[in-house]
Parts: sequence; C-alpha cells; structure tokens
Amino acid sequence: MTAAREYLRADEIARLTGVSLRTVRRWIADKTLPSVKVGGVRLVAKQAVQQLLAPALRDWSDDEPESGEHTAAYDTIGK
Repeated sequence: MTAAREYLRADEIARLTGVSLRTVRRWIADKTLPSVKVGGVRLVAKQAVQQLLAPALRDWSDDEPESGEHTAAYDTIGK
C-alpha cells in the first residue's frame, strides 16, 4: 500500500467537500486555499483544506451534537 498523498487537486476537493469545482477554483484564486503548481497541475495541501473546513465543522457540532455524518468527508481528507 502507498503512503497517503498530502496534496489534492481542485476536483478532489470539490468532491470531498460537496462544493462546486468553480467554488474550489475561486478559493484557490483568491488565496483562501493556498496552492502550488506542479507539472501544470494546481495542488492544495490536505492540511489547508482541513483548516478551511474546521470552523464550519465546529459550528455544526454545536448545532447537532448527536450527528456525526457531516464529518465523513472531512475525515476522508486526512486519509
């Protein structure tokens, strides 16, 4: 088995977070998500995605203390 990748492409971030690809690209363009360009592909560190989502996930956990479903995509990012 290979080691987990530390970077994600915009389409992967969109799929994991449930937002549009256009939104992810806007986050990258306005530096909300810092990225690097490698071989013509923009990559974002998983840690940056987790930091972006953390405040929203904390808010959800305050509203829905018994529901853990909203964290499934977030948990996947770290793997």
